Amino acid sequence: MSQCYHAELKESVTRIVKGADSISYPIELTEILPAEEMKDLLKEQLQEAGWCVQNEEETVFIIEGTAGEILTIDLDEMEMTAKIETEREVVSEVIAHASAESRKQAERSAARQLKEEMEVIGDQIEDAGTRDLQKEVTAQLAESESARQRGVNELLQRVYAESLKRKAGQLGDVMEITETTGEDGNYELTIRIEQ
Repeated sequence: MSQCYHAELKESVTRIVKGADSISYPIELTEILPAEEMKDLLKEQLQEAGWCVQNEEETVFIIEGTAGEILTIDLDEMEMTAKIETEREVVSEVIAHASAESRKQAERSAARQLKEEMEVIGDQIEDAGTRDLQKEVTAQLAESESARQRGVNELLQRVYAESLKRKAGQLGDVMEITETTGEDGNYELTIRIEQ
């Protein structure tokens, strides 16, 4: 009578998955002053708001957004890009069982089965992990969109306010400047000039 040996092997499968998404918005500056002056005012406002210069020409600015996204404003393209890139480790345990007439055969069979299962499971967890992470990144980018739009609008509001003040100075002597923001968030700028 022969004896049957059973072997059970366990191993963890680990994969690194990556997710990335981005969205771009055009930035339109109404020319209250000449285009280059408007861009210079925007540069000043970006730097005051904590954006970092990314190139020698001072045309690309970068900052981290509220959702962890990287925001880039390119003044040559007049475009803002929000981008999220992230990675995560996904892990799954694989168990292989085998039976044979000898212990070595059972262990070899279980090892062979474990290797095959690890490849299959590894691919599956990598695909599933990538899909899940991609969905999370896309949702994170979508959820932070209103905050990004509000931030850009506030920057542009300050640029327009400063450009109107300068334009008023060109038209005559500025007698009074009044800036108010109502409870509803509406900004009002009143400039009195004497010609």
